[in-house]
Amino acid sequence: MRLGEASHYIHKIIDPVVTWACNFGMYALVIMVLAVVVDVLMRASAPWVLKTWGVVIGILGLNEVQVFMMVALTFLSIAYVGVKKGHIAIELFVSKLSAPHRAISKTINDLLALAIVVTITWRSVVYAIDKLPVHTQLLHLPYTAAIFLITVGAGLLSIVILADALEDLSEVIRSYRQSRVVSKIFVGLLIAIVPLVIVTIPIWLHWLPLTITPLTVGVLGLGFMLALMGLGLPIAYAMAIAGFIGIHYLSSWPAALMVSQQTPYYTTANYFFIVIPLFILMGSLCATSRGIATNLFYTVDKWMGPLPGGLAMATVGGCAAFGAVCGDTLAAVATMGKVALPEMKKYKYDGALRTGCVAAGGTLGIMIPPSIVFIFYAVIAEESIGKLFIAGILPGILIAFLMMVVIYIQARRNPALAAASRTRATFTEKLISLKGVLDMLILFALVIGGIYGGWFTPVEAGAIGAAGALLIGLARRFMSRQEFAGALLDAARINGMLLLILVGVGFLATFLAQSHLPAVMGDYVAGLGISRWIIFFFIVLMYIVLGCIMNIIPAMLLSLPIVMPTILVLGFDPIWFGVIMVLMVMIGQITPPVGVACFVTKGMDPDVPLPTIFRGILPLWGCMVVVVILLAVFPQIALFLPTLMRGG
Repeated sequence: MRLGEASHYIHKIIDPVVTWACNFGMYALVIMVLAVVVDVLMRASAPWVLKTWGVVIGILGLNEVQVFMMVALTFLSIAYVGVKKGHIAIELFVSKLSAPHRAISKTINDLLALAIVVTITWRSVVYAIDKLPVHTQLLHLPYTAAIFLITVGAGLLSIVILADALEDLSEVIRSYRQSRVVSKIFVGLLIAIVPLVIVTIPIWLHWLPLTITPLTVGVLGLGFMLALMGLGLPIAYAMAIAGFIGIHYLSSWPAALMVSQQTPYYTTANYFFIVIPLFILMGSLCATSRGIATNLFYTVDKWMGPLPGGLAMATVGGCAAFGAVCGDTLAAVATMGKVALPEMKKYKYDGALRTGCVAAGGTLGIMIPPSIVFIFYAVIAEESIGKLFIAGILPGILIAFLMMVVIYIQARRNPALAAASRTRATFTEKLISLKGVLDMLILFALVIGGIYGGWFTPVEAGAIGAAGALLIGLARRFMSRQEFAGALLDAARINGMLLLILVGVGFLATFLAQSHLPAVMGDYVAGLGISRWIIFFFIVLMYIVLGCIMNIIPAMLLSLPIVMPTILVLGFDPIWFGVIMVLMVMIGQITPPVGVACFVTKGMDPDVPLPTIFRGILPLWGCMVVVVILLAVFPQIALFLPTLMRGG
């Protein structure tokens, strides 16, 4: 059987199994959402029940079940991400290679990914057997069951990667079929030797008559990881491989194996990480509900439409409002773009203006809570999710306001950019239009107000938000059963993609801790004797540059373990820096040449060339830079509201 046919046969068998496993994980999440909501309602009625019946109510051992479901959700969805080719990779350099060379690079990457995933699968079996006698404290659930879910998920992903490797190898063979024998031998040796050399780096380094300090190993390890990313290896695998090899060299082979068996479990079996899929699900449900974005846009349009550039301003306002229920940029761009772009084209809005406001406005979704980026920052920096959410409110509103002002000035100075000859709504019509956003206002107030007032933990708020989004979608008939299932799969894809990166961060963080690189960097920078604001400037500049060459969210996950000790040593407030970090992510998402929000916008308005879109976002990009400066001068813009919180 030919390699391509073998790959197709494997995918034909494994893809339905992967989709079924992913569905199982997501329906487990739905059950978890319902259980949390019931638990919150039971505890809310607890004072009355205690007074009346003398008993305290609540779901016993819910936290233990949630942690197990978190492991199931993550590892039953990573193979689905592999099937959909959803793992984040830097293809800026690989895309410039010729088709045969790109096939070689993809095959080598497949083999490297297969090596680390098979290792995780193997060690999870060993770890599950070791944990056979151990059970949870309240419900006596066997830890082995949760760990075996890692085996199942990583095993399915291994099969998917194997099928992809066969397909890519088949492409290499087709590309070099007419080549000389020497070329065929060279390519074959390259594909076989490069992965072997990489995975045995610690062995042959120990053979060399060199003494390399742990600090130097840390620096070399980071360079090696960036090289793997540059060759197109997905970021999660590159971090895991670099971390595994570094731990092997600095400690030992058994130590590296121990990390590979414990890190996947302890990264995902964390109660506080449960907030990630809950808010992802809430965002996916809101993005799927057809009427939510439409109502938000037309409500803001009623108030601003007649002004110069009114539709563009309404788009930014709608994106800001949509960000209050969906903390993802691409979902905000795609959802609001479907509504706003046809309207702006109808009224002859300039291509740069209409696409620029959609791309830049969509980034507001990750500043205005709830925000997935804030959650990941909180996880890595070990800060309060609730305080970070609240800290993003005023900066998000400020950015939206500045964007609207800039759009108004542009349209006022050059009326050809945007039409203003539209019927002005009466005040009564404006008030009536608010009815369309009432549901979302209630949902936002319940989720963020609950966190701010200390009534809910972020996990509980995420569950209530997801349940509320589902109820709104069904009650308003914004969502069909098929769309609900699609929202679950979309949430699974995003969750699996991001959580696998967190597993990679776990490998990398362990390696960096052993190399002492973050601590030494922090002490070195603090000892330079220069203003901390100069260092802050270079950190901001670094993230702008990173945003130019790679997806900025993985860049944040990659760099924070290194940068955070320096930030703390310099005396910057970690909550304030979290807001700055999210602003850097926003800037990175619209910065060429990678600017992912611009590419999504381009797909929705193909008539507008990509350079025109980048030209359209430039004035709005400047608004974000201005807010960075304002936050540096007036940090209370971000810190005022968190100081008033009752809970964290």
